[in-house]
Amino acid sequence: MSKELINGQIIAKQDEINRLEEEAKNKHASAKNEVEEKYDDRINKIKDQLQSEQGDLEEAVQEKIKWTEKVKELTISTKNFTKDLTNLKKQKDSEFSTKIKAIEKEEKEKKKVVLGEIKQLEKEKKELEKNEAKE
Repeated sequence: MSKELINGQIIAKQDEINRLEEEAKNKHASAKNEVEEKYDDRINKIKDQLQSEQGDLEEAVQEKIKWTEKVKELTISTKNFTKDLTNLKKQKDSEFSTKIKAIEKEEKEKKKVVLGEIKQLEKEKKELEKNEAKE
């Protein structure tokens, strides 16, 4: 194998690493979009409901005598909405984190293989240079 051919292969492998990094970057973005698409509407709906309920709660506190029973109901519902919101956010973060870890692991494994191939090609290149020096 010629030195130029090996250099070409090294460049191709480095290009492959760049492609793998770009692919991982795209997968990160895709995973983020997928998780946001899955959770953001639900989170926003719960947030809107929570904000609405909190507004009602403030009004009920101002008219405490008339609204004593309403205050109890709204306190319970806002607590539930807050809990739901917190749980959804935790699920979203957890799922995104899991997806990112999987993407990074896949990228690392692929890069390791390519780096091994580059190392082998560099060995072959050294051997060729060594043999050329002897001649």
